[in-house]
Amino acid sequence: MIGEPGVGKSVLREHIEHLEQERDVTVVSCSRTMHTYLNILRQLAESFKLQVPTKALEAELIQAAYNHVRERKTLYILIDEAHLLDMQVLRKLRLLFERFPKKHSLILFGQRDLLYLLMAN
Repeated sequence: MIGEPGVGKSVLREHIEHLEQERDVTVVSCSRTMHTYLNILRQLAESFKLQVPTKALEAELIQAAYNHVRERKTLYILIDEAHLLDMQVLRKLRLLFERFPKKHSLILFGQRDLLYLLMAN
């Protein structure tokens, strides 16, 4: 979701976050990530209520995502201010989410810079 400040990205994010009140939806919203891969993983783990060592974080997140799908839930992962993420972080996230079950949606919220960053690489 790309847009300039004030066009309603936050309103849309909040609307998606409220979908979690439905029994078949899990929404994980990441903000204040300091724009690093590890901080995003930690916020994901916190949302899934995981307390594991950093070394096992990726594997446990993947397992937690599969557990949600087994419970017939749709998983929405929202990352705010994605235009501030480094390309290396975006690549790591892509590799991580490729290992998630297919019944999930990753939504990056950012300004136009994100589009330019993705097109350049």
